[in-house]
Amino acid sequence: MPSAPRWWSSRAPAHPIPIPSRFYLSGDIGRWTSDGSITHLGRRDGLLKLDGNRINAAEVEQYAGKCLQPGDIVIVDVLNGELVAVMYLDGHLDNTTARDGAESQPCVWDATTDDTGSARAAAIAATVGASLPRYMVPSRFLLISHVPFTASRKVKRKAIRGFCQNFLAPQ
Repeated sequence: MPSAPRWWSSRAPAHPIPIPSRFYLSGDIGRWTSDGSITHLGRRDGLLKLDGNRINAAEVEQYAGKCLQPGDIVIVDVLNGELVAVMYLDGHLDNTTARDGAESQPCVWDATTDDTGSARAAAIAATVGASLPRYMVPSRFLLISHVPFTASRKVKRKAIRGFCQNFLAPQ
């Protein structure tokens, strides 16, 4: 049998604990704990995992974006075991986007408590549901007062995840 190509050693590293089994790079990011178990931290490729299903956040956001106005933004993430769509509605309630790395904390609230947010949430659920499998339809919709960006104008997804987790945390 021919030997594996040189690049293979970087794709299939040696198992940190010597056991007679294969070790695969799945794209998941994890951390080894002191007891030998792995804590799941996320994915490298933007895929979300929910109930064993892989969800491409960009695909859901693309379909959801069909229901939004120019300047609106939707971010999809898995929070507390459910698929959540976080919406920024441009010009809604005099909100503004945080530019150039500004770190002010946005306000987060449930979209069902707001007429405009509730209507957009229903439209997004219908549009995404008509095109994608049921498990890819967000089950919860939140509104955010502004969207934090990096200096290169990329959405700070980790920051938004943190703000939303604080909002969803039991009180």
